[in-house]
Amino acid sequence: MKNKNVISHLVKIFFMICIVSNGITHSQTTQSYFFNGNFNPYASGSPLVEQISCGADYGDFTTSPDSNDMCSGNFCFEAGGGLSFQNTNFITSTFSINLYCSFNSLGGWTRIIDFSNSTQDAGIYLLNNSLNFYPNGDVGPPNFFNPGTYYLFSFTRDGASGLITIYVNGILFSSYNDPSNLYNLPSSTSPIVFFYDDPIFACEVKPGCIKYLDVRDYTMDSSDVANLWTTFQYEEEEIMTNLAVCDSTSTTITATGLPTSGTFLWSTGETTPSIDISPTTTTSYSCVYS
Repeated sequence: MKNKNVISHLVKIFFMICIVSNGITHSQTTQSYFFNGNFNPYASGSPLVEQISCGADYGDFTTSPDSNDMCSGNFCFEAGGGLSFQNTNFITSTFSINLYCSFNSLGGWTRIIDFSNSTQDAGIYLLNNSLNFYPNGDVGPPNFFNPGTYYLFSFTRDGASGLITIYVNGILFSSYNDPSNLYNLPSSTSPIVFFYDDPIFACEVKPGCIKYLDVRDYTMDSSDVANLWTTFQYEEEEIMTNLAVCDSTSTTITATGLPTSGTFLWSTGETTPSIDISPTTTTSYSCVYS
């Protein structure tokens, strides 16, 4: 007679930031950073360089509870702290920049990106709660941003037209025509500075944290950015389900609500959205989506 004992199994699914390959098929290059205890790139590129001013101390790395995951990193900086992307013969006028970050407080000026290597005050800021392309004014909806909230900022620039397109959380936020090349790199070896301010009007900075940064040598389109944001929607989301499975039978578990264009990696080693399980004891299963 078949054993009718019912065994309760815990199915535990983790969705973490693993934006190494998110369905984008361009042949161009991406240099990406996950801040998992260091400033090293995921694959190609040079390490980021930390910069401090305005009396700031060096920042700290933290990790999310699943500290064994490559995507669990976080780097937090004080007001006056920042990072420099070295840009070794990589980009000039055509690029895409994605950063997933938050600021602990807002009010006044908050530097986001400096293209001049701290020689000009021009650049991309938050002014109070609005995005600002100084000295040319606010861009996009006013009073949009809140302190303590992570946003995916995506800036794409077409070198031929000078058009900068801005997305926030995967959605078109605004665009800006840059005929004077203020928001552009003067050479392929000029660094890009994040959060750290120039000395002209110094200390227009706020403390915050960053979980992800990438720089690309091509202009992403709206579908590229949307796909990137879709991955972020599942960052650190944990879904826990108890399944009652009869002994000597099998069932199927599925990571639902995720684009099939991504990559699934289960703790069993399987790489499909759904897997068949036949546990003989209470078992935990996990899935990392990228």
